[in-house]
Amino acid sequence: MINLTGMQKFLNIMTIWLLSIAAFCSCSDIDDPDYGDPTDKTVIINGTVSEINSRQPIEGVKIAFTAYSRDGRTGQPVSSINAYTDSRGAFKLKAEKIGTAGTCTLVSEHPEYSGVEKEIIINWTGPSYNPESRIFYINDCDFHLESKR
Repeated sequence: MINLTGMQKFLNIMTIWLLSIAAFCSCSDIDDPDYGDPTDKTVIINGTVSEINSRQPIEGVKIAFTAYSRDGRTGQPVSSINAYTDSRGAFKLKAEKIGTAGTCTLVSEHPEYSGVEKEIIINWTGPSYNPESRIFYINDCDFHLESKR
């Protein structure tokens, strides 16, 4: 009888252990946005800059991009790059290797226009993220600036 109780304890422990392993293995890392190198992700932002009233494009506006970790703006930026608008007021930013980012800011800068800041939450599991290409797309990120004159 003692051996049977010992055997029951052993079987109970083995069952719990096997169920734990099965539960752990069923949580596939393939669907996890941090699968692989967590920093090997890219953000691509397309947008335009125009004058607020006339909607005319503004050339030469600096768009400063800064990405922060998931903790917010408390630590060092994960990435920081700039782009400038062309004659159509269009800009494109491509920030690579920022997979740990949770938020980013875009700030417009031009000596003749007031600056605008936009904050974007990066959701690595949302519809703007393509897990195959590991790219988070932001399209139509438009700025409408007011003249300082």
